[in-house]
Amino acid sequence: MELRDTLRVCLQAILSRCPHCMIEADKELLGRDAFEPRLLPVKDVIRWYEQEDPSILEEMACLRVDAQRCEIALCDRCLEPVFRIYKRDKAACQS
Repeated sequence: MELRDTLRVCLQAILSRCPHCMIEADKELLGRDAFEPRLLPVKDVIRWYEQEDPSILEEMACLRVDAQRCEIALCDRCLEPVFRIYKRDKAACQS
C-alpha cells in the first residue's frame, strides 16, 4: 500500500488501521522536528506535532506499507523515510 497525502492524513491512516502501533522518528533527518522520546504511539505523535510544530502535519508525505517495511517519507524534504512504524513489540507493521 502507498498513500501520498499530508503527514496528518498518513498518520491518521496508520491510527485507523493499527491504533497500537508505535512511531520512531529519524532524528538525523528530522533535526529539531524530531519528537522525544524517539518511539511514541501514533496518537501521541499527532498530538505532539499539533502542539509543537503544526505546519509539519501539512507537509506532503508518502506512507509505504508492504511485507518488508512500514514507513513515512516527507516528500519535499527527503526521499529517505523519516518515520518508521512498529507494532508494540517493535516488529514492523505490515499490510
